[in-house]
Amino acid sequence: MKTSRNKLSRSTISVIVIMIAAAIAATLSAIRYGIPFSPDTWTYVDAFDSLRNGVIDMWRTPLYPAIIGLCKAVAGDGFGGLIVALQIAVFVATIPLFYKFSSGIISRKGIAVVATAVYAAIVVESGFCQFILSESLAGSLTVIIIYFADRFIRKRRVGDAVALSIAALLIVALRPAQAYIPAILAVLAIAMIFKSLRNGYAKLPAIILAVGTCIIALSTAVYAYAFKARYGVESVTCVGTFNNYYTARFGGLITPDAACDDEIKADIERNIATNGIRVNSDKVCWTEITDLIDRHSLLQVDETVKAAIAANRTEWYDMMAKRALTSGIDYRFPATWIPQIQPRLNPISLPIGVVYLAIIAFAVIIILDLRKSRPSLLNLVILAIVTGNFAMAIFAAKDDLDRLVFPSASLIILIISIIIFRLISLTKRDY
Repeated sequence: MKTSRNKLSRSTISVIVIMIAAAIAATLSAIRYGIPFSPDTWTYVDAFDSLRNGVIDMWRTPLYPAIIGLCKAVAGDGFGGLIVALQIAVFVATIPLFYKFSSGIISRKGIAVVATAVYAAIVVESGFCQFILSESLAGSLTVIIIYFADRFIRKRRVGDAVALSIAALLIVALRPAQAYIPAILAVLAIAMIFKSLRNGYAKLPAIILAVGTCIIALSTAVYAYAFKARYGVESVTCVGTFNNYYTARFGGLITPDAACDDEIKADIERNIATNGIRVNSDKVCWTEITDLIDRHSLLQVDETVKAAIAANRTEWYDMMAKRALTSGIDYRFPATWIPQIQPRLNPISLPIGVVYLAIIAFAVIIILDLRKSRPSLLNLVILAIVTGNFAMAIFAAKDDLDRLVFPSASLIILIISIIIFRLISLTKRDY
């Protein structure tokens, strides 16, 4: 008993040391490199102006712009530094949460401590806490969601169901690209309801989580209705239209035949005459689509893009398949947008293809567990969230896969740690 307590004490001390080291390192990195430039940053800053004027912003949902507004109210022109400090604080607070659920999945506390240290080091070294981007908070929110999902599955408490619902609502309000998470939690709630019926557990926590996911869906639908009323497009943001335009334009799919009316058709003909049928420049695409929206409307551009994709479905699917395959070589994990840091990450970063293999291996582990006994619901949730993040980053965005999968960085590290633990267990198993 004494030995067990000593081990627990050493693990706790190790986590505290990791937290302190991460806080210091992240702060020093922010002081040294400042707030790195990202073209997306100013869309969030401008979205706050829309929010302040009571207007639904075309680009961003309201949570991150509201955080920017709050920091502006407190720090004025120095709001960027306050946002970075907030993001670092939230990240550091997730370190013990990561250790808590990882030590439950990986029964070896030593491996869990190492995984926690790697999680902290990768977030600090990538510098993502320094960016004024929603991904900077989404990574921490993902850890919080898994933490409460773990507690909800193990303890079946009402408080954990409420906390899990709130965290899911926040991440959707922060990044609509994470909207698949409430759907995953809805399935979890249904599974827990059936489990409670079979085993006699309390049903209320699972019902509350199910209601929470319904509230999220309803809130999203109301916001989408308001967005459509203003812009005419069935969405919550214009980002999907922009991403699809970029991808279709790169593939030469935007043609005059796809135009929804003669006026926009003439502008597309002009763009093709000037820039060619295929474009491989983000700057050119940005100039084209912003000009089209200014001269016509977001709805007309969206309808044109959808018509172009519908008329060239085979080519579109081929492009998506090629992107999925080439992304395994073209991108690395972890990565950063800070040029001074990248040389330090290169020796330890992995091709995304290796991460794909790790996810597949994790799925195999879950299938093998299913053959032997009931699979871990938490492992299924982790697999679903990581898979959903990669699917959205590959098929619903134009590029920047390494940045867009950052919200799942903690889960990628956890998956690799689970695989290592299973391999160690196999080597010590007596056949």
